[in-house]
Amino acid sequence: LEIVRPNIDALMVQKNNAAELAEALKALLQAPDKASALARSAREKVCNDYSTDAVCTRITSALETIRAQY
Repeated sequence: LEIVRPNIDALMVQKNNAAELAEALKALLQAPDKASALARSAREKVCNDYSTDAVCTRITSALETIRAQY
């Protein structure tokens, strides 16, 4: 399960690279439509993959798999 999808949910920058972070932020400020699209996509992913129902479904499936082995 991939948490962040580069250029779909977020822009990725190298850790401890302030210049790269500044460039990414500048790019988002210059392209508000792209910033909005990233935000929409990220929200949709969180709502779909990390809602209570989605997490409970995955946990239930994992527990059923374990139970079937014993």
